[in-house]
Amino acid sequence: MLEPSVFLNRAEEMKEELLEKLMHILSIPSIYDPNTADNNAPFGKGIREALDYMLNIGKEEGFRVKNVGGYAGHIEWGEGEELVGILGHVDVVPPGSGWSDDPFRPYLKDEKLFARGVQDDKGPVLAAFFAMKMLKEMGIDPGKRIRLILGTDEERSWKCMDHYFKHEEMPDYGFSPDAEFPVIHAEKGLIDLAFHIPVPENEGNGNVQLLQLSGGDRLNMVPASAQAVLQTPKQDSVKRLFETYVTDRKIDGNIELVNSMEMKVICYGKTAHGSTPEQGKNAIMFLLEFLTGLDLSHPLKEKLKKIIGYFRSTSGKGLQIHSRDDVSGSLTLNTGTLRWEQKHMNIGVNIRYPVTIPIENWYPQILSVAELEGWSVNTIDHMEPLYVPQDDLLVKILLNTYENHTGQKAKPISIGGATYARVLKKGVAYGAMFPDRPDTAHQADEHMIIDDLVRSTAIYADALLQIIRHKI
Repeated sequence: MLEPSVFLNRAEEMKEELLEKLMHILSIPSIYDPNTADNNAPFGKGIREALDYMLNIGKEEGFRVKNVGGYAGHIEWGEGEELVGILGHVDVVPPGSGWSDDPFRPYLKDEKLFARGVQDDKGPVLAAFFAMKMLKEMGIDPGKRIRLILGTDEERSWKCMDHYFKHEEMPDYGFSPDAEFPVIHAEKGLIDLAFHIPVPENEGNGNVQLLQLSGGDRLNMVPASAQAVLQTPKQDSVKRLFETYVTDRKIDGNIELVNSMEMKVICYGKTAHGSTPEQGKNAIMFLLEFLTGLDLSHPLKEKLKKIIGYFRSTSGKGLQIHSRDDVSGSLTLNTGTLRWEQKHMNIGVNIRYPVTIPIENWYPQILSVAELEGWSVNTIDHMEPLYVPQDDLLVKILLNTYENHTGQKAKPISIGGATYARVLKKGVAYGAMFPDRPDTAHQADEHMIIDDLVRSTAIYADALLQIIRHKI
């Protein structure tokens, strides 16, 4: 068994070339662009250019490469029946605002490399590529096929992987360098649901009428704001009630007078990722709660109270679907969107459920609630959980390699998010972000510490060598 220093020293020797090639691909704006999409570039010219660049440098290094219809590609090394997959992606999210410099003109500052995609996922992909290159240059005969699979639509809908695996072989096992160390061996199941809820007529004996109601933009984010348009002759009274409410709840809010009879009420919460809704403050729930304190018609007020009762709990207790396991923790529920249109309310919910508890154990309860209340519910999207037990040899190898290189004892972790590892028949997520580093993916001034890239390259090379030497 080679010492970690052997791999780290070789990675240091490759550092200049690694940075050169990484900065080149980072300069390619590989953002989804329907305006330049065609049969050869299904997700746009920039993404196709990034894919071609990776395949070209793979070919230059003597690896076998394949472009699979512009949807994805792979770089392969070695011979043998077993196929080891390394699954990353070359597409990036739009840069957004707030950058200190051009997000597609990578630059070094304070031993960090700044650019869109350096952490998610071009840096880790290049680290994995150079790990393969390192082992090849060491004269290693893998006895297996090591395949770096390059996705191009990870940031949207994963259509790249759907297409790829319709035409290409599924690896026997592998990992995705698109997350964090030490090893992510469990990812909760994800399901997005749309509830279509009939709402009583607005007319009635109330002094306040609800004209419009909306909140949230994405199912996988805790809504930061929600708004309602009200019609009432008692605007001053509503305003006083609102000021008292936001003060008591310690949230922000705003009122805009539309005319002498109409007013817009806005509640502000605190956003958080849909996998951790308990860390946010759901603006939709605050707004609904405030509305139930107004002089609305009785049937409408009761309907809003019932909706709060079902959807406020972030653990699913309102719908009586709460569950948990020791591997991945509790089920989470995020009420991400709400749209009220005349006689119907549409509510979008994101649920993430424990890896060892089948959806069949709790989903019928949702259908029972919907039937009881006269709602309809539709599945927008569903992803099965990922779970590789911690005593599996693949997990042990990756974890031991990480510990040997960092000197840190570690345990595999579970997350509520989704990584490319779910695509694999047997896969986990493995780096390249270290536990004590800030996650700057999808943010302005996304960056990665250069030494972390070098260290990741060494870890990946060592891990691949251990995988090569074991029957998994």
